Amino acid sequence: MLISNHLQHFKAAMLSLPKGFALSKDDLQVDELLVKRSGKLEMYYAPHNEYINSSAKVIIIGLTPGFTQMRIAIQEAVIGLEAGLSDEAVCRKAKEAARFAGSMRSTLIHMLDTLGLHQYLNLTSCDQFFQEQQTNLHTTSLLRFPVFVEKKNYSGAHPS
Repeated sequence: MLISNHLQHFKAAMLSLPKGFALSKDDLQVDELLVKRSGKLEMYYAPHNEYINSSAKVIIIGLTPGFTQMRIAIQEAVIGLEAGLSDEAVCRKAKEAARFAGSMRSTLIHMLDTLGLHQYLNLTSCDQFFQEQQTNLHTTSLLRFPVFVEKKNYSGAHPS
């Protein structure tokens, strides 16, 4: 289920991005994808927190997507848009590819496994949430879109 129509507003900007290689900060931290700017803080669009998995058994909330999640979500969305997928399918695929991507994902899986969450759900590991058990997981962020301070990932510390 989609929670907004922001994808419609940013679709053309995403489709005009360079093709054929991993997108850089210079490619993505552009005015065409800017949601809001306040002093040193900038918030940019990424489609993965547009989709809600209403059938999830587990919800994990992060602070804000970082650049890695933004890049992966946008690249996945462009693939879906070019394939003619529905907006909902585009955002769902972007979420599945980008959520807690990078080293953050393996750290999160380790923490959840240490807590024993997988045992309550009859899984061998919480790694399965990011593979065959994706329908049981919903991820989101307190700050829905990627936030950067002077082009670097916002950690929640400075500014507070």
